[in-house]
Amino acid sequence: MANPAPEKPAFALLPQEALIEFKQIYKEEFGVELPDEEAVKKATAVLNIVKVLAKKPVLQKE
Repeated sequence: MANPAPEKPAFALLPQEALIEFKQIYKEEFGVELPDEEAVKKATAVLNIVKVLAKKPVLQKE
């Protein structure tokens, strides 16, 4: 049985520019400088929330 392909490191899932921008926004909003690993976790969580919300139908008023 072949070995499964190794998972990409979390850093590879976000473009570096996006990570830098997320860290800047987080620092402005919360006054905390995040290390890269923590920023990736938090940014990924935000993206997952947006992904879920994007799938929800929008309620329309009749």
